[in-house]
Amino acid sequence: MTNVYAFPPVSVTGWEWDVQDPVNVSRSLLDGGRYVTTSSPRRIVARARVSALGLNRSGAGYMQALRRLLNGGEHLVRISSWPVNYWLDDLQLSALRGGVPITWEDSGTGITWVDGGSGITWIDGAYITGTTGTDSDGFATIALSGLPASTLCVRPGDFLTIYDAGADTTGETIMVMSEGVTDASGDVTVRLIEAPSTSYSGNRVSIGTSETAAFEVTEFEPFSQSYMGDWSATWSYRQVFSDEVPDGFTEVNPWS
Repeated sequence: MTNVYAFPPVSVTGWEWDVQDPVNVSRSLLDGGRYVTTSSPRRIVARARVSALGLNRSGAGYMQALRRLLNGGEHLVRISSWPVNYWLDDLQLSALRGGVPITWEDSGTGITWVDGGSGITWIDGAYITGTTGTDSDGFATIALSGLPASTLCVRPGDFLTIYDAGADTTGETIMVMSEGVTDASGDVTVRLIEAPSTSYSGNRVSIGTSETAAFEVTEFEPFSQSYMGDWSATWSYRQVFSDEVPDGFTEVNPWS
């Protein structure tokens, strides 16, 4: 059984989030033509620098605990992407680009809201909708509504999540490949790096979300403590797919 441990609650002070697309390149002996074939699936690769003193000065301890839990590579760690673009821009726009579902309770018991027999999900933040399509150049697109007017709200490299239905909280996450400046009504259409698995019409959307994957650690830098001040270490990660693990993944959060 392979455990996939949640990434610990540490202060990440530098990061890289990228992909590898392994290919084989060959040349024809007859005409010199270049031929490229995919040798294995695309994988996410990541690097993260963790501060030892960030968040209650427990960073080094959390990462040392994670290292032991991974047991030399037997187990994996789940990581969600950090912003590709400048993180302060992402932070400033976060409340305007999506909403977070609200749960209701009464004395510890969950409350379900219903309207006309259908369940209602309350959202804290902006309510944005999107309709997918294809432009004249063949690129996948999504037309967004509900954003601030006349504002640069979407950047290439941002991730957005299209939810299964207006009130749902699960969906698929795709990277944007163009800038999006809204018109006077708060509408904009942007290109997506790939088409979604199905078409969407008027579904709820959040912008500035994260993609997530299970990773093996390919490089452990030790946390070498200094006499004064903060210290840090950078680890490197490589995505592992569930079908590569005979018994599948078991998600574990040891920090809750």
